[in-house]
Amino acid sequence: MILNRLVRFKQILSTFPQSVQPLLKRIPQQGGKLPHDACQRFLESLNISLEQLMVRLLPLAGVFATVPVSEFCVGAVVQTASRIRPSQKELYLGANLEFENLALNATIHAEQSAAMNAWHQDGGRLLAVATSETPCGHCRQFLHEFCGGKDMLIVQPGNRTAACRIEPIGKLLPQPFTPDDLDKPITLLAPKQSVQPLNLKDGSDDPLVMAALEAARSAYAPYTGNLAGCALQIRDKQIVCGRSMESVAFNPSVSAWHAAVIRLNLMTLNELPAVGRVALVERPGKTRQKETVQVLMKAVMPGIRLEYHLAQEEIE
Repeated sequence: MILNRLVRFKQILSTFPQSVQPLLKRIPQQGGKLPHDACQRFLESLNISLEQLMVRLLPLAGVFATVPVSEFCVGAVVQTASRIRPSQKELYLGANLEFENLALNATIHAEQSAAMNAWHQDGGRLLAVATSETPCGHCRQFLHEFCGGKDMLIVQPGNRTAACRIEPIGKLLPQPFTPDDLDKPITLLAPKQSVQPLNLKDGSDDPLVMAALEAARSAYAPYTGNLAGCALQIRDKQIVCGRSMESVAFNPSVSAWHAAVIRLNLMTLNELPAVGRVALVERPGKTRQKETVQVLMKAVMPGIRLEYHLAQEEIE
């Protein structure tokens, strides 16, 4: 039986020194992010390395797991270089997500959650990923496609003789299939992010729809050209957005709806807040996401109608 996530969060919080507990309490408000200054305070207070801190945070990341099928919680922590000051390091949490009444391929792995969290919060080059369980092949492929992926370190809990185990991803994925194999550059979490010049075909000025459009402009779709952004409106009309990410191996790709749900999941210690509206904006390419999102919403958000809008490239 998995305890209520708020109870689990408080239990894990109590294992840290009181001097750093306020920093951890702010993690949900920061969407699962631990900025550089907070990381430095942890390192000074606990007298550990950044990789050891990542391992210490894994149980906390696992609190955000939603696992009605397996009841097996997995936490992940991604380390990136700050986009503004590359010498500074930032940490982003993630956890696995499962959905009742949907096929297993709708599941999001913890490593995907953490990496997508970093991407949505404008993280820089990916340096390391800590996981509470050894990354599966699906996630090794997914992580390798981020800028810095080929040099990334995989960090895992250690044993009696070592606080953590660190090894390069190349050891876990020695012959990767990468965007280079399809003559595409690796641009996820690259120093310069590309933004597509899109506008709405119907000219809507609804704030929720405009937020979804803004997300679509920064989607990553080098293989199909299907740029998509999804916006969820929750309590007090708060808007949470996600953008789609395509994998060169196709199957580890993440839809815009999944990306928005990942972000929403990392923002609360209570049950996921009720969603009142959902807007999807996309520029269809060789694929489109409308029908898939409708199936997902029917199972997870019954009664909510998808507000669908087409985007097109801006005409100068």
